[in-house]
Amino acid sequence: GGKVALFGGTVDSASVDIAPGGSKSLHVYLKDVAAEQVGRQLSVTTVNEDAETEAPSYIRKVDAKHTLHVGAADDYEGYSASVTCQIAG
Repeated sequence: GGKVALFGGTVDSASVDIAPGGSKSLHVYLKDVAAEQVGRQLSVTTVNEDAETEAPSYIRKVDAKHTLHVGAADDYEGYSASVTCQIAG
């Protein structure tokens, strides 16, 4: 399969998690793009003070049910940025 471009990087992997309480999370892991750049494209520009990442990670509450997270990653993690959409149950 070929590489899929997204937000200026390439998709490394993606996953969906469904918690017992019904909340869902969609995760996309990107290579070759910085979290800051992805955050700007998605208008997710508030620094997430709770994120334990070396470079800044970002968060935006879209509405009562949806929250976007743009995470910075370190080289050893195998990707450079992640995008997560949390959907409350």
